[in-house]
Formats: sequence, C-alpha cells, structure tokens
Amino acid sequence: MGHARFFIDAKPKRRHRYLFAHKMTFTTITEERGGKRTTTNVEASSKAELLALYEAGCRQALADGWKDFTFNGWESTLGSGSKRPTAAEAERRFEAMSKTLAIALKQAGGKAALEKRALKHALGDYSKLKVELGGSKFEHALHFFAVDGVGLKKKRTPALLRPKTDQPTVERWLAALEASINASS
Repeated sequence: MGHARFFIDAKPKRRHRYLFAHKMTFTTITEERGGKRTTTNVEASSKAELLALYEAGCRQALADGWKDFTFNGWESTLGSGSKRPTAAEAERRFEAMSKTLAIALKQAGGKAALEKRALKHALGDYSKLKVELGGSKFEHALHFFAVDGVGLKKKRTPALLRPKTDQPTVERWLAALEASINASS
C-alpha cells in the first residue's frame, strides 16, 4: 500500500495536498503558498482502519475544495456494495471517523466555515454507516461525537473532546453539529 492520491487546488504549484496510506500510518502533507509545509500522521491498528482513515481523508479533502488527481489509485471495499459491515469493521470505521474529525477540527484553526464543513462531512459518514448497519441516519449522533463515542458497543473518546481545547470551543462545535443534524433531518 503506497502513495494513493494527490490533491491540488485551482492554483497549480502554490498549494498541494498529498495523502498516503502506508505501513499502518495515514499521512496528510499540505504544502501552502510560501513553502510552509504541514504534516499530520495518524496511526492505524489494522488495514481496515487504515483504509477507512484514507477514505475519510479523501472525502474531507474533496469537501474542502481540493481537486482530485489520482495516481495508482485504489479503492477500498469499506462501505461499498450491499454487504452489511461486521461489528468489528463498523467499530473500526467509527474510530477512523472520530480520529479524522478531531484532526480536521484541530486543523481548522478556529475558522467556523472549515469547522462546520468538517462536522457536516463527519455527520454524513456517520449517517451512511448507521444506515448500512440498519439504523436511522442520526441515531445517537450527538452522543457519539460529543459524549461517549459509542458506535455500536465500544466506548471511545468522542471526536469533539479529542483535541485538547477550551470549553467554549467544544460548545461551538456541538452547536454546529446540532445545527447540521437539524438542517439534514
């Protein structure tokens, strides 16, 4: 599993984003104008979690307005087709979803539009998985993202509490998440 996708914005040679899924690590490298480079690594505990992190990263980059230029692309089988995910696969996807949202919120740097986009995207992933599991779209979404992180049965640190930040910021994220749920219902 190596370099899978490359994203570049509408202004070539000024801003690039590379996504890697390699050796149980999902890596995002963003090169901004002026040569500033940001690298984020997220460790995965299994190949399925790695693929879920990669897929979520790709969807987030596209939602953020990046253009997609794929080299040696590969598609994972997570969430595709009519096959219902196993409990273990679902838990891995819930964990990847939480990690990805926490990273996106931290990288948003307090910019409300980016935070709302990340929350809306994560909510879309959550609702898709819940429907695949036979539930309703937003069933327990607030609890999952803000209270206990329980996807099916496994408890995890919720995405809104993973970035170490102040209470007003968490409350802002929670309000944006609630607004997104209400707008989508």
